[in-house]
Amino acid sequence: MEGRPLYRTLAAIGLAGHALASLVHVVVGPGGDKGFFGVLLAVAVAAAVTVRSWDKGLWVSLVASLLLELATFWYVFPLAQGFAISALDAVPALIGFVGVWTAIIASILGLKRRSQAAAFTDATKRKVLIGVGVIAALGVASTALTFANKESVEASEAEGATTVLMHDGDEFTPEKLTASAGDEVKLVVRNDDPFGHTFTVEEYDVNTVVGPGSEKIITFTPTKAGTVEFVCEFHEGMKGDLVVS
Repeated sequence: MEGRPLYRTLAAIGLAGHALASLVHVVVGPGGDKGFFGVLLAVAVAAAVTVRSWDKGLWVSLVASLLLELATFWYVFPLAQGFAISALDAVPALIGFVGVWTAIIASILGLKRRSQAAAFTDATKRKVLIGVGVIAALGVASTALTFANKESVEASEAEGATTVLMHDGDEFTPEKLTASAGDEVKLVVRNDDPFGHTFTVEEYDVNTVVGPGSEKIITFTPTKAGTVEFVCEFHEGMKGDLVVS
């Protein structure tokens, strides 16, 4: 690594980190997320290649990094409450956030200090490796917490309840539930995905986060006949109908 341009190399590493985070979502995320993160992946890879191969690539890196941060923030911020319960959400988010801000800061510093022939030295390499180690340690901790925070429902608690599964990234099974006005609805909601979901019925102020591999009891009482939606707030298009008679 000795002698390579410092800021261009750091920007490329940061963009590569964001690309890796996007790749995780493309591979294992729900269908509705794949297209969005596929675009982010393509932009991050193209910018990383450009900044490493072109001596004026820092401008490309800066613009691409800012766009990536804005797009990711706009899309991911509503999901933030799910990160703490899912390593598959938290770890890529951590890598992507650190990566894109590394690229932004390196691009700005590189453009401001063009006259200085800063090089990527062995000392800088060690600092980068320490940063990677910290991220890895946080990732391990997040994974451990994900498993430790799994919740289950005892058979006695589930008696008389209808089971609703969350699976395949963005699906409920069953997609249609029935109930009677004035009677309590009792559900066991189980998340079979490796990331968090919500079970949300806005009409009745129900909004419960269910972690990966977890299940929860949800109860509420519909007050009038009609059809209302139940949805996952984290994943657009994941929804079903509750028909109240």
